Amino acid sequence: MKLTMKNYLIISIFFVMLSACDTSKKPEVLVSNSDELHEAIQKANPGDEIVMKNGNWSDLRIHFYANGSEGKPIVLRAETPGEVIVTGQSDLKLGGEYLVVDGLFFTDGASPSNAVIEFAINNDTLANHSRVTNCVIKDFNKAQRN
Repeated sequence: MKLTMKNYLIISIFFVMLSACDTSKKPEVLVSNSDELHEAIQKANPGDEIVMKNGNWSDLRIHFYANGSEGKPIVLRAETPGEVIVTGQSDLKLGGEYLVVDGLFFTDGASPSNAVIEFAINNDTLANHSRVTNCVIKDFNKAQRN
C-alpha cells in the first residue's frame, strides 16, 4: 500500500490527537460510611478524589486534613451533588493545602462546634488555597438549650 500525502496527514493527525488525550484517570475512592471516609482522608495524595456515596450521613464530624498541590488538589465530593445529606450533630473542618469540597447538603442538624464549615481544624492547622463549592446549609443551627 502506497502512502499518499493525504493518508500520511490523516495518520499524523490521528496520532497527535491520541497523544494529546489524557487517558489517565484521577484515583477515586468511593466511601459509604464515616470510618471509610476518615481512612480515605488519611491516605489521600495530591490528585485523589474521595467520593461520598449518596444517602443520609448522620452525626458526621469531618476533619479534612490533607495536602494537595496547585495542579492536583485533593477533592472530597458527593457522588451526586445534593444527594449526600449530612444531618444531626455534624460539621466540616478543613486543614492543609489545595483542598476542594463539592456537593454536600447540610440539613436538619446542628453543629457541635463553632461553625458548620470552618477553614481550620484548630488554631495551628488552617486551610490554605482551599474551597467549598456547590454545598448547601439549610435548617442547620446551633443546638438549643431549654
